[in-house]
Amino acid sequence: MEVSGKVFKDKRFWLAEIPVLDLMVQAETKKQIPEMLQDAVELLVGDSEFSAAAYIVGDKVFLSANDVKTLLALMLKRLRVKANNQCNFDRK
Repeated sequence: MEVSGKVFKDKRFWLAEIPVLDLMVQAETKKQIPEMLQDAVELLVGDSEFSAAAYIVGDKVFLSANDVKTLLALMLKRLRVKANNQCNFDRK
């Protein structure tokens, strides 16, 4: 399984956004983006057995993992949190 997002420059920094993970990272160079994404996802998962790999093609970034189930679980968890936060804002 591979998830994708976009890479773009915002003034001083390069940004990468992966919507299905509700995740955005920034770096000083475009070359640093894959490493930042890998680190962010691995930290969010918090399992030393889990590893992620990312690469850039043009203005797209792609992320895969050695454990698809764990990546999918992270995706669902992050989307549930995002949806819950949006519902809480709607109630006010």
